[in-house]
Amino acid sequence: MTALRYIDLVLLWLTVPLALALGAPALGLLLGSVVWTVQRGIALAVDRKARTRDNVREAIGLNMATMMVRMWLVVGAVLVAGLGGQREDGAAAAAVLLVVFTISFATRLLTHSLERSAARAGTASHA
Repeated sequence: MTALRYIDLVLLWLTVPLALALGAPALGLLLGSVVWTVQRGIALAVDRKARTRDNVREAIGLNMATMMVRMWLVVGAVLVAGLGGQREDGAAAAAVLLVVFTISFATRLLTHSLERSAARAGTASHA
């Protein structure tokens, strides 16, 4: 189950060399990929820290603040790629981020559903 949580990063970095070889705009592709990886690392670190909080409001506040920062990182990557390079670079960064976000979101929904199913099965057997 843990490996499924990182499938977005695995698929991203497996496809980057292929996309570059096929002629994708390098600046946008690499900037989008690096920013996605960095923001995922931030999310994992903050999530671990939030789980140690005794106060639920602090944990939620920490996650919400981090989510806003991560969103600005992603938007900034698209802007920097588009303004610093060609329009195609901005479009490539946006496409990479959209696809990898979709994979990450679907994976989170799937793992959450599987964890809830496992928890229900575990409690039913103890009843």
